[in-house]
Amino acid sequence: MNKEIIKEFVEKGANLEHDRWAKWQKYMHSRLQKDHRGFYWLDDGLFEHWERQIATPYSELSEAEKESDREETRNYIPLLEKALKSQRQETIEEMIKLSDDIELKISTPDINEWRAFKLFRNKMRDKIKQI
Repeated sequence: MNKEIIKEFVEKGANLEHDRWAKWQKYMHSRLQKDHRGFYWLDDGLFEHWERQIATPYSELSEAEKESDREETRNYIPLLEKALKSQRQETIEEMIKLSDDIELKISTPDINEWRAFKLFRNKMRDKIKQI
């Protein structure tokens, strides 16, 4: 995968990760309570709940907890699709250029070989565009 595609993926992934973190922090702050001295504290039940989740491997989470993690993961799918599409387009362009280069280098007087190559190249282009 080319460096520009990776750089764009990392940058957009970092943006998505920041948004995820900010959403979580907003939620966390909404769960804090303030005492008469101005100190913030978290309800013991929530603290214990999150401590249990932290200590639990993903495979042992409840289905609802797993689905919550899946929802967050699904946010990355469009980013991944875009990176793969960019890579695919780059590969297609390279393959078409390669077939054009091969065509220029063929120096055969046999018209049947020439036609066979052109047929192959055109079929290859069609198949590549379907990827």
